[in-house]
Amino acid sequence: MPLRLCGSNLLGGDELDKAKCDEGGREMNIQKLLIDFVTIFVVSLVVTAIVTFLWSLIVHGAGSVDWERSFGFAISFGIAFPLMRALESRGKEKWQGSNLTYPGLCGSRSLS
Repeated sequence: MPLRLCGSNLLGGDELDKAKCDEGGREMNIQKLLIDFVTIFVVSLVVTAIVTFLWSLIVHGAGSVDWERSFGFAISFGIAFPLMRALESRGKEKWQGSNLTYPGLCGSRSLS
């Protein structure tokens, strides 16, 4: 049973009161956020480690990985990208069903 965050209450799947969610906030699947965080963290850690290794090898002639920079990027991207995705889907739900346009990165587009 996945846990959901509704407003500020952490509730189980059967105990989720839909009326409270509609009034107090949006449902967020915590398990999905954690999976997104781990996936993005691992991918960005590996990519940054490879890039710093190759940079060090090509420029300085000594292949070493900058772990501090790799973990910094991985943590930053692991937090930022899942939150951006959650906030973006929350904004789309807000505009869903209306004839208004949702401002995107490449101009405005209609969601209906």
